[in-house]
Amino acid sequence: MPKAEKNIETTEVKEPVEVKEPVEVQDNDMFGIDVEVSDPAFGSIYPIVQWVNGDRTKKKSEDIDYTGGFFVSAEQGIEIPGAHPYKLMTQEGQEVDGFAIRDLVLHPLRYRRSWICLPKEGGLQMRFPWDAYEDAKEHDCKNSPRGRGQLLAVIEGMNQPVCLTFSGMVSAHVFSRGKDRGVLSNYGQVIVGRARALARRKGRDIEYPLCAFKLSMGPERNAEGPVFTKVGQGTATNYVVYPVWLDKPAGIPGEDHIGRLFAGRELFAKLQDWHREADEWVAQWSTKALIEQLKTFLTNKSSLAESLKGMGTSEGETAAEGEGLPGEREVPF
Repeated sequence: MPKAEKNIETTEVKEPVEVKEPVEVQDNDMFGIDVEVSDPAFGSIYPIVQWVNGDRTKKKSEDIDYTGGFFVSAEQGIEIPGAHPYKLMTQEGQEVDGFAIRDLVLHPLRYRRSWICLPKEGGLQMRFPWDAYEDAKEHDCKNSPRGRGQLLAVIEGMNQPVCLTFSGMVSAHVFSRGKDRGVLSNYGQVIVGRARALARRKGRDIEYPLCAFKLSMGPERNAEGPVFTKVGQGTATNYVVYPVWLDKPAGIPGEDHIGRLFAGRELFAKLQDWHREADEWVAQWSTKALIEQLKTFLTNKSSLAESLKGMGTSEGETAAEGEGLPGEREVPF
């Protein structure tokens, strides 16, 4: 008889599996995280570029302490194309390291205004809404609150908005909407208004914002140098160099002129995003927001307490209303 075959169990030989060590995530990797919370109390923060008035008592030079111009402190951590290292001397006699530039080419995004006053009692400054001048005057120790204006803009060659800040009569010269139009309203009327008219001729009803076009701004000057303007009254006078619209056309600008000022499609898309993102920045100086801040300073016995009750309480008072300039949304400062 044939022998029975044995059942032979065969085992498949597998290749050894390579065990990979888990990738260790660095705890200090600040760029590989997901952010789910924010700190709204701080609001929108933009680098500050300040206007320097210029001083006719300084030695004639091309420096901004004589001509006027723009200054950004080194601690802001930004680089303005064309700016050079500069030491700014403050009114308190302190030197601040930074960078200076006389003229800027920029795209205006948004702006805001307020009154700054020093109370009769105490040393803390208070910020009042733009539509509350009489109240600010009453609470200023010299009955003379100081206007403060800030322009959010994108400087040509930069990829982020900065905040240009102006004070006093200089601020009025930039932002005024009265019969003496300021730089921004004048620019809006001439350039933005003309762009809209040209678009309508082509059958397009386009509401261009200010940021669609670029504006050249720098200290007023003539062939002899900076133009110093006397401001103030009585013994409280001073000479300043106003920032002006440098390349304002002599007549009605043509389509070619407007086209050269246009931001271009790609940049304009970014500018509109920055414009929208600035809603919170503008709202920080709205009447409603500043009244709430003032309530923390003033008691019920204050002469302002009664007027506070009726200010900044209207429905719909938000940063989405218009700023009184062509292309801008009005914001109750």
